[in-house]
Amino acid sequence: MKRLSFFFILFIFCTGVAYSQHTVSGTITDDGTRKPLEGIHILVKGSSNGTISNKDGRFSINSDSGKGMLIIQGVGYQTKTFPFNLKGKEKDFGTITL
Repeated sequence: MKRLSFFFILFIFCTGVAYSQHTVSGTITDDGTRKPLEGIHILVKGSSNGTISNKDGRFSINSDSGKGMLIIQGVGYQTKTFPFNLKGKEKDFGTITL
């Protein structure tokens, strides 16, 4: 019985952690040409969460917290940072130019 209780509590805890994820997304474009940029690195400051923009410049990254700082960097481009404070589970930054 104790073993069953332990697994039940563990399941409830893991479910809560999984649902506490927040998603930040957007599209990275070149400031001069307005074309999408592939391979741009996007990180959540102070965490190990990171991703790379796809061929359409799109990215989506998870954050354990509803607030933080995005760091966006690419070879040949100046690094930019953007604060975020989510009211819900998702935030789309729209188009970000580098």
